[in-house]
Amino acid sequence: MTNASKTSHVHSGGITFEQRFGSGLQFNYHLHILMLDGVYVRNNHGDLIFQNAKLNTKDVEEITSNIARRVINLLSRRGYIKKDGTSTENPNLDPELANNPELAKITVASAQGKVLFGENAGQFVKKIGKGLGFEEEIPMGKGDMLATQNGFNIHARTCVNALSRDRLYKLCEYISRPGVSDKRLEVTSSGQIRIKLKTPYRCGTTHLEMTPFDFLARLQAIIPPPRAHRIKYFGLFAPAHILRSKIVPNPKEKKGFAPRVLDDEDVDETIKPRRLARDSQWAKLLARTFKIDVSTCKQCGSELRIVAAIMKAEEIKRYLDHTDKWQLAPPDKSQGPPSEQSKLITYEPIE
Repeated sequence: MTNASKTSHVHSGGITFEQRFGSGLQFNYHLHILMLDGVYVRNNHGDLIFQNAKLNTKDVEEITSNIARRVINLLSRRGYIKKDGTSTENPNLDPELANNPELAKITVASAQGKVLFGENAGQFVKKIGKGLGFEEEIPMGKGDMLATQNGFNIHARTCVNALSRDRLYKLCEYISRPGVSDKRLEVTSSGQIRIKLKTPYRCGTTHLEMTPFDFLARLQAIIPPPRAHRIKYFGLFAPAHILRSKIVPNPKEKKGFAPRVLDDEDVDETIKPRRLARDSQWAKLLARTFKIDVSTCKQCGSELRIVAAIMKAEEIKRYLDHTDKWQLAPPDKSQGPPSEQSKLITYEPIE
């Protein structure tokens, strides 16, 4: 695959999900990449033919080594680290952090797993479990399709068959998951926030405990900057790739939706019936995300259907008066996302 990739006839692609958090809600920037397990090759007739790639552990190690070398060189050229890989005393900051010094302090403390406020500021967050000390979150296990070098590690063991749509959906749901889960949060009797780790640390730590201020600081550190894309398509999946229409099913239709053909009475006789995408119902999409299905009857379990759409204000008021559910809507205070120049609030610990 290495030799073939040097030609212009070989194409691959994938989707990158940006993640900024670890299981302890600390700032831990990493990427989840959903990648084709092969390449598309153009034959003599210009058609694209998919060929599986037989990736092995040695290939993963080589990819890890190349990524580590190139990222270290990039950080060195931009002044973040020295050429030998050690940190500099006064590194250059990203514009986002340079313009917001408080955010820089919060991010550094979160990435290091340290307390930011109070008398224990600068110390490591309290750990609960069998072990003591600071350990990395992800165990550096040895096995097939795993590699680590200079702090960079790649896990390429997960593979899903193209026909296993349920498994593919579960995988996409996992790699795009949010950072906070209510099931892993607990408020102790002393008012501390306790976070249950998704996977115990190597030292045996199972929970982290911190003050509400440090908890809020961790949440702020993992919030993506405004106007930043967290899902990126590359290679053949890139929106502007010239060959994307060759591999995406029904490229002229909306992505992922079942098509339908307009009935004869819906179109003029001079216009040929055209295929349109059938949009999924918002209720179904919200139920998939929040696990609350408002389209199902709670009493009999059957699917609800729309019987009327009330649009006039006087009719809406008459209906609400009849059902005794009338209440004024809250005032609209919506506003756009904060600008990049907006100032952050400086948090001071309460004595």
